[in-house]
Amino acid sequence: MTYRNRIPAQVRDFSARQKQELYETLLELAESTDELPKKSLRRTLELTLAVLEYKGEQVQRLQEAGGGGVSAERRLQDENEKLKRMLQKLEDERDGLKSKAKELGEEIRQLELRLREAAQQAEIGDKDSSDPLSELDKQEQLLQNIDSKNKHIKRLLKEIETLQNQNIAQSKTIVLHERELQNIKANLGQLSQDITKVEQERKSLKQKEQQQALEISRLEGNVTFLEVEREKQELEMRQFLDKYESKSLGWRQALEERDKELERLQKQLEGKSISSAQTNSSNSQSQQEEEHIKLRHLLESREQRIEQLEAKIKSMAEEMASSTRLMNQLCQEKERAHDPDQPRACCQLIEERLRAASARSQQLSEMLEAAEQDNVLKSKQALHAISALESYKRDEDGLIPALRRCSGLEQKLAAREKQLRAHIQELNSLHEVVQENELLRRQLHIPDDVVILAKNVHSKQRNKDKQIERLTLKLRTSEELRLQLKLEKSELRRKLMELQQDGPQILDESLQAPSEVGEVPHSVPLENSPRRGQGDGAASSEMQNRYDEVLAENETLRSGMYEILEKLREYDATSEHITIDSELLRRLIEALPGGTTTPQRLQGQLLELKAREEALRQLLQQQNYSDSETGELSSVHSLCEVPEIAEEQPVEEEAVLNTATRPSSPTEATEGLRRPTVPDPEEKPGNETELAELAILRKHYDELRLHMAADGSDLLNQNQQLHDQLMALELQLEQQRMSYAYMRKDYDELLTESRKQELRFIDEQASLARQLERSKCELRAAREELEQVHRRNPYSAEEQQKLEHRNAILSMQLAQAVEQLLGELKPSEICAEYGIIKENYQLDFITAGDFEKQQQELLTWKTKQAELQRETRQLEGLLQVANEQVGVARP
Repeated sequence: MTYRNRIPAQVRDFSARQKQELYETLLELAESTDELPKKSLRRTLELTLAVLEYKGEQVQRLQEAGGGGVSAERRLQDENEKLKRMLQKLEDERDGLKSKAKELGEEIRQLELRLREAAQQAEIGDKDSSDPLSELDKQEQLLQNIDSKNKHIKRLLKEIETLQNQNIAQSKTIVLHERELQNIKANLGQLSQDITKVEQERKSLKQKEQQQALEISRLEGNVTFLEVEREKQELEMRQFLDKYESKSLGWRQALEERDKELERLQKQLEGKSISSAQTNSSNSQSQQEEEHIKLRHLLESREQRIEQLEAKIKSMAEEMASSTRLMNQLCQEKERAHDPDQPRACCQLIEERLRAASARSQQLSEMLEAAEQDNVLKSKQALHAISALESYKRDEDGLIPALRRCSGLEQKLAAREKQLRAHIQELNSLHEVVQENELLRRQLHIPDDVVILAKNVHSKQRNKDKQIERLTLKLRTSEELRLQLKLEKSELRRKLMELQQDGPQILDESLQAPSEVGEVPHSVPLENSPRRGQGDGAASSEMQNRYDEVLAENETLRSGMYEILEKLREYDATSEHITIDSELLRRLIEALPGGTTTPQRLQGQLLELKAREEALRQLLQQQNYSDSETGELSSVHSLCEVPEIAEEQPVEEEAVLNTATRPSSPTEATEGLRRPTVPDPEEKPGNETELAELAILRKHYDELRLHMAADGSDLLNQNQQLHDQLMALELQLEQQRMSYAYMRKDYDELLTESRKQELRFIDEQASLARQLERSKCELRAAREELEQVHRRNPYSAEEQQKLEHRNAILSMQLAQAVEQLLGELKPSEICAEYGIIKENYQLDFITAGDFEKQQQELLTWKTKQAELQRETRQLEGLLQVANEQVGVARP
């Protein structure tokens, strides 16, 4: 041992670090079992049992918690640092051992030279020496010294080889931990990059949405401005129509008055002509001529007046024709204003902009859908990456194949290193043989070109090796038989003692056994002790038998302990001996969801939500199409009171929707808001479109003729009806807008709910996939372990039963021995002090100051551990915030 290992007598009060150091100390003690004093066997057994219990708890805790508590990166860094320190320490020890080996080699050479000189002096002085026995004694002493040095060198070489093997194993573990650390760092960097990309995409989508909202608000402002302009133009057109209608009425009244006056003048002219024919012939010719001249002048003036009136009538007719043309133009403009297929020139630019904006909004919506799909895909990838990272942190995903690959690579590397070592040893042996051959040739004065056959020597050497192997096998079998006989002997002695323990006196003597093997109890007087040879002979023989039995049991327990330690050292850090906890597997199977939350049901819910979303989308498209067709009502419906037009196309008044109650479903709202529409002439072929246009023009002409023929009251009534119809249409439009806003809100809520359900389904599917993969891995590992157990257990059922029976007997014996040893312990005396095992395996005690220093160091380590736990909690909080941000970025 290169350091002291402070061990309290109550081993269960140790910390984890002290127990680990104790475990390493026991491993080092396993290599030098012969040097252990017999008085400390019970203490060593107690420590070994406590360490085995700690190792079992540690293995169970690691299997249950998966190495939780500290982050994987920090744990790997600490392990790397610890392994590096151990590697540096082993390298220093190896260098020291190499230097010691060199020094011992030099001493051996010096001793060989001295031996040769002594041999030469002995050969020279054989004749003259008076005491040859003293020279022989010196030679034997030198030979013994050389043998002891050779043994010491061999032991040092073995230690160097073990240190090299440990160094290689530690370097392998360091490389593996560094690779794992690099992989974890790369995964974390990739996840951070994905999160930044998702955040950038989300910001760009938000900017696009803001731009679209601004564009929509601008277009809504343009639409409201156009509606205001249209209302102003309609008002101006109505005022213009009223003005010209009043003028036309005045012109008609003036024409009627002129016609009446003309009829009156014609009647006066006829009466005067009749009166002039009946006058007296006595009137003179001059008077008749004067009257004829006056009448002629009057007729001429009348004719001129008539011509002037006719000219005025013509001008008024022309004005009427121009006014009719103007009215026709105004009606056409009004029809164009009502007809979206023939917009006015002032609205064409705005409509083109609206079309471009709608196309742009559709393109942006498609881009938004694509971005949402990309976000969903990225979120799935991020979830899978996070789950994979968590499973890697918990050592659940990818551990078994990685360990298999690592074990395969380690085996290959070990085989390669073994081959290299063998080749190096062969080369070294060849060099040594060459050097020895040269030395022998020089000593024997044999030239280099002379060949000496060594077949006989090699054959003898092989025979000796075979004999040595046979003897070693016999020795092993004899040792096994001896151990078996010892166990049987101890069992028989135990049975004999049980048979002999009939009286209470023997029981009292067995209970008053000493605390240490070979020690005399305090309650027995010195004159009665068997060491002094006093007392009863039967009691002394019984104590001697008990002493021998305890020694034999201690020997068997020590051999069993070393076998257990060897097995633990063989099974340590290997991936082929993985145990699956059946309780953990049962809990995982019970944790799987039942039929209520199966993936089929979730898939059905998702399909149902998608179908509902598709129906709502179609409904919105129909609603938008009906909104676009609300302005396509023909001017035929504007004069619903005219009988001819009413017979051709009767207008059905729609019932006004009650705004106080909202529709129960979008389909009912759309059915209540349907209105008759004029079919689009562009959808018909050429002749049908022309006929439809001619029919519309004829209807317009009839409307204008009826307008011209109607009086003022009819026009007012028609205007009032048109105004009422317009108000009803505006009311229906407002109701439709309200219902559309309600449906839009409902659709948005359903869409968000469907997205949430889809995300929940994705999360549940991912968790189920992880659980399925984990259960598959556990099942595969259990199958492999079962196969390995079947392969390892080539015994039959009867042999297995015999072994189990023998194992039960041995475990019972071990339990009895442990119970007996623990009964002999005194906790009050043991817990009062702390012991230190030195390099000479003797017990010593520490002072109170050292104990306080250890307590202070323990407090500092506890504070450091609390800080590390706080840092881990902060890191977990940051990881949770990042996961929430990823979840927010998905929609």
